[in-house]
Amino acid sequence: MLEAVHMLARGRSFRSAQASKVIQHGHEQLVVRAEVVSSRSGKMAQLAVQRPRRGPLLAKLNGEKVANIAELAQHLPLQVMLPNVSDLIFAGPSERRSWLDWGVFHVEHGHLAAARRYGTLLRQRNAQLKQSDGSNDSVLGTFTEQLVAAAKPVSQARDHYFAALVPVIRSLASAIDPMLSKISFDLRVNGTKATDSLGNLLAESLLRDVKLGVTHYGPHRCEVMPLIDGRSASERLSRGQGKSLALAMKIAQATVLKERAQESTLFLMDDAGAELDRERNRAIFETLERLNAQVLATSTDELLRERGALPKASVVFHVKQGRVTPAESS
Repeated sequence: MLEAVHMLARGRSFRSAQASKVIQHGHEQLVVRAEVVSSRSGKMAQLAVQRPRRGPLLAKLNGEKVANIAELAQHLPLQVMLPNVSDLIFAGPSERRSWLDWGVFHVEHGHLAAARRYGTLLRQRNAQLKQSDGSNDSVLGTFTEQLVAAAKPVSQARDHYFAALVPVIRSLASAIDPMLSKISFDLRVNGTKATDSLGNLLAESLLRDVKLGVTHYGPHRCEVMPLIDGRSASERLSRGQGKSLALAMKIAQATVLKERAQESTLFLMDDAGAELDRERNRAIFETLERLNAQVLATSTDELLRERGALPKASVVFHVKQGRVTPAESS
């Protein structure tokens, strides 16, 4: 069920990008349809995705084919909280970069087009680097100038969003776990301040870029660095604390989206309650309840509500042999 919702917003399962891993055995395709109502406008939208074993994904909005899954994602802001959510803290920078861009995509208008233009120019520059010796290459120089110009709106949108997001993360993290009150964040590109001149950085790294055939500086190498007392949070936090911080980071994005765009976020939680004690779980669910967010959470622990970890207003369903039924009638 969680995968079906994820498919509508992302075009793939959170377990695997391979269609064969999620299409039912003996069938050649999967189809997911849903109706979503915007909390901002109150308007309903019909979303549909068809994913064959072979061939491209087909996405439709209100019965009309759309060119990109991003057009569906705009109607279904989605945060995923899986058991490995602490990877947001302990894994590499790509996890946190994707997390950051989720928020920028939903809050900063025009970011998607700017990011796509930057990505196109980055691929063109990398292709030219593989053919260049780095000396008097006017084509490479042109791509570099255009890349620097295209990077500016991408970085500005990230910086603007990040400045609004960090105070919210710190407040939520402290409420969930007082041990996280010392958390801070830094935004860097390959160890340099994100505000450093990209043109200068590319000029300094030109020979290395040519040698390896890749561009080493730019928004594609942006790093969100969680810090505790100036040191990497991944070195200072336990797995449980890392999970609490990661959850706070995701809930903070939903909070900013609600404040800036009056749009609610749908949370998908798999194995809810795992690895966290009752007090932390209660703090997380109470925060989500105050946010008035819709939450789809799965668990094999039938005692979560009795232990006070779930809001009293929550509705419990049972899943048996692929069918979802209210617990009271199961």
